[in-house]
Amino acid sequence: MSAPAWLGRVVRVGFLLLALLLLALALRDSGDEALAAARDVGLGNALGSLVAVLVGLAQVVAGVFPGTSRSAAAIFMAMLAGTGKRSAATEFVFLVGIPTMFAASGYALLEHFLGAGASQEAWGEMALAFAAATATGFIAVRWLLGYIKRHSYTPFAIYRIVLGVGLLLWLPAGG
Repeated sequence: MSAPAWLGRVVRVGFLLLALLLLALALRDSGDEALAAARDVGLGNALGSLVAVLVGLAQVVAGVFPGTSRSAAAIFMAMLAGTGKRSAATEFVFLVGIPTMFAASGYALLEHFLGAGASQEAWGEMALAFAAATATGFIAVRWLLGYIKRHSYTPFAIYRIVLGVGLLLWLPAGG
């Protein structure tokens, strides 16, 4: 089954809008350090319920637009909601994702067990793949959190804008 003609345009426009938001946040973040420090002192390390709800809503909205990163949308919403620090917003979003990933994995495993395929599974290989994926994921998140503490999101914004414009030019207008 092929995708509707309008879907390609929605993906490209969503990709470009997120990139522009990313660039705006990167530019805002590189601005007045004194203002950012004052905002950080007022907030401390606490993230209120409102920020958590807004982050969740950002993930839902991002899920509507294919090709949009739910993590990026959640990080930007946390920053816009006043967390002030890129690293705090990024860490919060990744920590919120851990229970969700465990729940999704558990559900898929339970679904597999209830089906007929559980007895034919290579469980040793699956356990090894799980361990490798978990270790790789933790390494990647640790690296990203360290990178975000020292750098801005500007390179990611430029990448998304270039890719979005490239897709707009490369793909046909009908989809």
